[in-house]
Amino acid sequence: MPGEYSIRLLDVNDDPLADYPFTIKSTHLDPGPSCSAAAAVTLPATISEMVPWITGTLRIALLHGDTEIASRFVTTYTPQVTVAFPNGGEVLAAEPFTLTWTASDDDGDALSFTVDYSQDGGAHWQTIGSSITTTRLLVDGARLAGATLAKFRILATDGVNTGRDDSDGTFALSDKSPLVNVTSPGDGATYLPGQSVALVGSALDLEDGTLPDAALAWTSSLSGTLGTGHLLHVTDLVTGTHVITLTATDSTGHAATAVQRVRISPLWLDVYLPIVLKR
Repeated sequence: MPGEYSIRLLDVNDDPLADYPFTIKSTHLDPGPSCSAAAAVTLPATISEMVPWITGTLRIALLHGDTEIASRFVTTYTPQVTVAFPNGGEVLAAEPFTLTWTASDDDGDALSFTVDYSQDGGAHWQTIGSSITTTRLLVDGARLAGATLAKFRILATDGVNTGRDDSDGTFALSDKSPLVNVTSPGDGATYLPGQSVALVGSALDLEDGTLPDAALAWTSSLSGTLGTGHLLHVTDLVTGTHVITLTATDSTGHAATAVQRVRISPLWLDVYLPIVLKR
């Protein structure tokens, strides 16, 4: 069933070359208890549709029924863009650096940019910035996967035409240690001798993703090696206060830890009897 909205491609005489009807799948956001429904309909929205291109298109129009609600002219020239830094051969640490590029458009159109990052020489890409209107982006190197074959790609668009440039060569970005999290036991928890203590943890690595069981090792400051894995049940912790450590090691040997403290205490140590004085 055709949608109530459509994208129309028009030629130099403003005659239609093609119409692509579509239906908006989500027309509003839940306004919540503190907002009125009337306020919700005034929120801006983004329409994203892919349509076949027709050679000779001079204008693109967005219609609601028969009413044109927006349009854009197709200008002649494609934007030109060139990566400036890093462009190949650099070695970057896990700290902020400024990615820069140059861009121009012979039509004089305002340009916006999208930045993609690849850790495998351009085989795969991830978007790290979009709708950028300057020719620079402050990048936090600590949030990007480390690589020896890293590249950046810049896409420049005037709203219709899109140009792109990749780093001429690859550069290196330092490898990162895993991020480790212990869910259980809770810090400061107390258990009885022989009681089962559930050790639950995980580790995420920017380069490797979620680390497997074999990469997670549990130890105790009093009982020594406890085992490996995301989930471990131990019942033989000795009496005393333990520093439980989860160590995660990634594929390049980088390790990180997270700790929790637990106490193993006989019941009688935690019982306090009232004292009654008689005169």
